[in-house]
Amino acid sequence: SETQTLIDQHLLRCHGDYKYFASTSQWVQNKNNELELFRLNDVQLVVEEIWQDIVKSGRKVRLYIVKGRKQGISSYFLSRAHWMIMCKGRFKRDANGRVVLVGLQKNKNFSIIAHDPSTTDTLFGICKRFEENLPPELRQKKAKDNEHIIHYKDAENPQSPSSLDSSIIVGTANTKNFGSGMTLTISHRSELAKWPAENVKELITSLDCAMPDNNQSAVLNESTANGEGNYFHKGFISCRHIYEVDQDEDQKPHWKVRVNLDAD
Repeated sequence: SETQTLIDQHLLRCHGDYKYFASTSQWVQNKNNELELFRLNDVQLVVEEIWQDIVKSGRKVRLYIVKGRKQGISSYFLSRAHWMIMCKGRFKRDANGRVVLVGLQKNKNFSIIAHDPSTTDTLFGICKRFEENLPPELRQKKAKDNEHIIHYKDAENPQSPSSLDSSIIVGTANTKNFGSGMTLTISHRSELAKWPAENVKELITSLDCAMPDNNQSAVLNESTANGEGNYFHKGFISCRHIYEVDQDEDQKPHWKVRVNLDAD
């Protein structure tokens, strides 16, 4: 039917087009405490362009972003990682011509570490809102959904093509061994410049050891500025490629990239 064809087209595009998925399937809370679909703002669109440039250049996504307040960088990272966890499917058409999901990329884990408990709760709340408002055709079965963990798994049929066995895990930077024993696909370090100095080095080491060394993974370091000499500042100035973002005459942000010859 025409309706089923439209659903099939929507499902296929959601799995292949992050911006389409976000604008049609992810809901966020706006300043008026109302739910609205997540449409990337100008700053988020620039970061997405930079992400795509890194991927097309054959480099690993290893970002350090000095962000301004209320630009939505954390929300963008959460949104994109949610898509990467949920929507990497393989499809075929059955005998009736209907699009059928035949498999998902499984065993992908997304960790988010915030600098304090309040922010930890806020970031997990955004993930929960994404999850709770997904359309039925994009939802996955869950084995756990509490204590800052969402574990996608079909407990009754774990070998099912749609059983992800993937997780979203949110924690706070007050521990030194978060990530120990895990294998992560995406690691988001929020407000890294504000992490406790006594924990940050061991915690980053633990998280980095959990990351695979491939181009399907992503390490996302972001923070508002918090002085010089901290772990975030040192990492930022040691980046090999610097993406400089400016505004044109129409106040639209744009970017250019240069190689940092002083990088280690």
